Amino acid sequence: GTRLIAEKSIAETKVIPGATSGNPLGSFPTVAEFAGHELVGHRYEQLLDAVEVNTDHAFRVVAGDFVTAEEGTGLVHMAPAFGVDDYEAIRREEMAFVNPVDENGRFAHTSFDTINGKTVFEANDIIAERLEREGKLFGRYESKGIRFVGAAILR
Repeated sequence: GTRLIAEKSIAETKVIPGATSGNPLGSFPTVAEFAGHELVGHRYEQLLDAVEVNTDHAFRVVAGDFVTAEEGTGLVHMAPAFGVDDYEAIRREEMAFVNPVDENGRFAHTSFDTINGKTVFEANDIIAERLEREGKLFGRYESKGIRFVGAAILR
């Protein structure tokens, strides 16, 4: 079955439309509990193979004091081209810097032709639908006008 990692206080109340049948995550069985620092170093699978990335320098859980339990699951995907905190974290961890978006804010030169030429916002639903078809999506939700997709596969 599907397993989800979520910060405990979030899991107690968080309902993810399309994934939890209207029930909070905390109403489902807990398989294991971990402190955040115990996840650091774990590797995960690249969910969308739209860009080639050296996996030796990517797809690894790192710590960041800018990630909070106030929204989402307490885990975030890094976008180093679009945020100072993300950029500093990948630089500190010597991880790959990937930016599949051109100077006009549109996807360019990806192997997922359907998103090339589209803005990140225009591509969100297309990407989410593909992840859903591939069984890699556990839900979608919106917070403060920003749409989130919940997907991660730890190894």
